[in-house]
Amino acid sequence: MTPSPAETDPSVTSNRPRYKKKRYIVPAGLLALTVGIAGCSGGEDEAVTPVTSVPSDRPTPSPSPTVDQAAVAKAAAEKAAAEKAAAEAAAAEAAAAAEAQRAAAAAEAARVEAARVARVEAERVAAAAEAAEAAKARVAPPATAFYQNCDAVRAAGAAPIRSGDPGWQSKFDRDKDGVGCEN
Repeated sequence: MTPSPAETDPSVTSNRPRYKKKRYIVPAGLLALTVGIAGCSGGEDEAVTPVTSVPSDRPTPSPSPTVDQAAVAKAAAEKAAAEKAAAEAAAAEAAAAAEAQRAAAAAEAARVEAARVARVEAERVAAAAEAAEAAKARVAPPATAFYQNCDAVRAAGAAPIRSGDPGWQSKFDRDKDGVGCEN
């Protein structure tokens, strides 16, 4: 294959348009500019010390982080670890406080429930005692009772007297409903 005249003759210009060459040069320039600006504004205000080269026979060491950078990194790591430990301690303290509050609430609920149960039991015992006392106090009228009038029925504790009760007389029932000495 024979070379083309553009490849052999330097006076012949390429057929490639100029904008195709620019599409690589312009982005590369912008990238270099951006990196340069970002490198200059690192966010830290450090004094820049000029580097002077001293000729020596020893090979120059490869650049490594300075002691100050290592100390700053170590201090930042220690600070982050301390903050994390403090946050964990605060979370543990909050959890313990919440657990203590739940335990106190449960104890209070148990105390209230025990008081309620005791009150209900005391009311039940009191009602039973009252019923027993009322049963003793009730005196059954004698099987063959005779009452002169409603005052005598009331004095005997048999008022109101009903039809069929011992000592019943029709004169005690004014409204004829089967219950006498109602009022």
